[in-house]
Amino acid sequence: MRLGQNYIKYSLILLTTILLGTKTEGQDLNLTQEVLYVKLEDVLEITGTKSLIIDEYKQRLKIAKAEKKIADQWWLPSIYGGITKHSLNGAVMNADGAIYNNINQSNAWAGLGASAEWDLSKALFLTKSSKQKLQALKQISTAEKNKAVLKAVYTFLDMQAEHSKELAIADLLVNKAEDITKQISIQVELGIRYKSELYLSQARLGHFKIQRLEANRKYRIKAAELANLLNADANVRVESADHSVTGVAIIDDTQNSPPLLLAKQRPEFKGLEMEINSLRTGKRAITTGMWLPDVKLNTYQSMFGGNISNSSPTNLLNMGIVWKIPLANLIGKGEIKKHNGLIGLHENKLKQFQNLAIQEAVNAREQSKISAQMMKISDEALQVAAQAMLQSIERQMMGTAQPFEVFQAQEYYLQAKLDYILAVTSFNKAQYSMYIALGNNF
Repeated sequence: MRLGQNYIKYSLILLTTILLGTKTEGQDLNLTQEVLYVKLEDVLEITGTKSLIIDEYKQRLKIAKAEKKIADQWWLPSIYGGITKHSLNGAVMNADGAIYNNINQSNAWAGLGASAEWDLSKALFLTKSSKQKLQALKQISTAEKNKAVLKAVYTFLDMQAEHSKELAIADLLVNKAEDITKQISIQVELGIRYKSELYLSQARLGHFKIQRLEANRKYRIKAAELANLLNADANVRVESADHSVTGVAIIDDTQNSPPLLLAKQRPEFKGLEMEINSLRTGKRAITTGMWLPDVKLNTYQSMFGGNISNSSPTNLLNMGIVWKIPLANLIGKGEIKKHNGLIGLHENKLKQFQNLAIQEAVNAREQSKISAQMMKISDEALQVAAQAMLQSIERQMMGTAQPFEVFQAQEYYLQAKLDYILAVTSFNKAQYSMYIALGNNF
């Protein structure tokens, strides 16, 4: 019997030690996790410098710059130098085809030279096309940066909204709902309230707690998304440093520019236009450029003789102009048709984006106006709901209001608060959308 008790005792001690050790280890992990508190201005700055999407286009831009540099160096020749030794023993054939036997030849060459072959079509057209391609990629990189930053801003605003919802529900729980439930519990004990009223209050309290947890869950999801967009380290947890939502107008649209003009100011539009220009210039390298000649040059300065010690100065200069006309471009015209197809494809993309940009500008203006109205109405409703709730609570404390009236007033207040948070978030999103739609860049 005692042996069994000891076994149980030691088993409990071992289990407790394991649980405590596990808890301590988990606490240590939490302690090592860093917290990054961010505001909207931090999101704008960090996304522009650390976003992997933006970094990808920076690398593409570096490649395009290198390709342009290669194209610009078309005129540079190749330089060569060294020593060669030639020896021949036996038969040799001369220029007229005669064979000579028992020939002994020996010579040595040492020198420096340069050779080049210049394709004038590449020099005139492909160099310009490479420059236009680089300009196009710069505009596309700016557009991608705008998209990345705007997505991060949207995510931050959603995260901030969920955090504000959580705080609003917590304030209602701590300052009002829990107090009322306690009061009703006391009144039930005194016999002046029914238990059903207490049950209803407790149910309402549980509902608010669930809403708070749901807001916290969504907040954590958005915080994780934002951490990914900011390229934060794995051990960094992102938190909102701003606990209040405020509508901020960041764009002045009083000029009311035509949507088509706004579309042409977008970097996507400029980038596609430059890509089309680059393709057209590349096409000219095939059409006009095939009639241009290639220029060849080979020259060297050397010492030449039977051996290095017995040699004489020797120099050479060969120059030539050669026309290479590909019959495939004259008959089948496959390369020309390929370029025409690429140009047509990009013109189609340009038209699609123009229509999209026009719709985005119109929609951004409408959303900004509607959300501004929503914000004003929800703010007025929130003030009224707050007064109604306070008066209901005062009446309930005096015994002139039923609990369900207070519960209903709390529901209206919370809904008004959530409506206000939604309206402000929608307004701020619309402002940043309009900032991009009007042709601005981050």
